[in-house]
Amino acid sequence: MNYFETEREQMTWTSSGGDVDVPFYHRPFSEIIDPLLETGFRLDELVEPTPTATFEEKKPGSYEKRLKRPTFVCIRASKR
Repeated sequence: MNYFETEREQMTWTSSGGDVDVPFYHRPFSEIIDPLLETGFRLDELVEPTPTATFEEKKPGSYEKRLKRPTFVCIRASKR
């Protein structure tokens, strides 16, 4: 994987209702933040969540992977 390319990926999550295929995009951080700033938004908060201890108990292999390569970024932005 090249960090600077936008790539569509997919993960399968297991829930009480069964497996769910969840598509997502990996993209450079600048491709996430720059469009917000260019269109007049102010960045209020940015969080890169880390996996929980419960996640570690249920999926230790995936836990280690997510510590090194986060899956989510949460952004709160407001219009200036």
